[in-house]
Amino acid sequence: MNSFEQAKALINRSKEIEEFVVSVNLPEGFKFNGRVPYDVEISEGVMDVTVYALSYDEASEIVNEWLEGCK
Repeated sequence: MNSFEQAKALINRSKEIEEFVVSVNLPEGFKFNGRVPYDVEISEGVMDVTVYALSYDEASEIVNEWLEGCK
């Protein structure tokens, strides 16, 4: 894929991206470690994380990968 095709693919992806709120149970012993790249709201043991993705499944995957990196 040349640079023109890469730019076109990136532009097309940005046109289709949506905001999703992924709710996860707060992992036991969880604490933030470093920069928080997402809008996060925590209440009563539930963490709502707002991310941008093409689908809810992709958003969930993004959140899960981020949480794994916080361990």
